[in-house]
Amino acid sequence: MKNVLIAATIAVCATAAGAQDLAVEGETGVTYTVLEVSNASGVKKDAVTRRNADGANTYTQHHVSCEPYRIGLVASGSTLDSLNENPVADPEMVEIIRGSAEDKIAAYACAN
Repeated sequence: MKNVLIAATIAVCATAAGAQDLAVEGETGVTYTVLEVSNASGVKKDAVTRRNADGANTYTQHHVSCEPYRIGLVASGSTLDSLNENPVADPEMVEIIRGSAEDKIAAYACAN
């Protein structure tokens, strides 16, 4: 019950705060939503996303470098709370493939 309330609260807060849905070509039936973007330092950002595929959600925290254009996985899980369980302090930053979900997420994060 607690997770349902937390998820509902996050969904309402994300919508109110201007959450952004992203469509990724080639991923039919999958929706990515950027729930939060925050400045990590300089041209680095942190982005929290929700991926919904067939009604199942996966939450991910990404570390984004706007220059050079790279992305790293900080944490991932089935709930927002699970992102705090085992975050990676220094994620491996990888090159972003143009047109991918990571590209859409990083582009949104770098623009905000």
